[in-house]
Amino acid sequence: MRPNQERAETLRLDLQAWLEKNELMNDGSFDVPNDPEAIDTTQGAEPVYLILSMDGMLYDLFYKRENDDLRTEFDAIVAEHGFWYDFADSTTLLFMVDTQT
Repeated sequence: MRPNQERAETLRLDLQAWLEKNELMNDGSFDVPNDPEAIDTTQGAEPVYLILSMDGMLYDLFYKRENDDLRTEFDAIVAEHGFWYDFADSTTLLFMVDTQT
């Protein structure tokens, strides 16, 4: 396993523990791409190391303002592992390495 993939696995475990603690894991599932660094990045694409599909209360975390504290905690976990995320669509988050940290 490559270093960024190992970091992504640690991120997944920490996010999963945090989601379970906050009773949000029932509404989400993770997927790990096989070889994220094999993609062609010449057109600006970035390797995706982790995918989070969400529904229910986990979805609300990103779309309802009353969840700001939880969202801040979620964002802090992602950042402390050196990743950032973007929405693939309204129910899927893609996690990439933050090259600016």
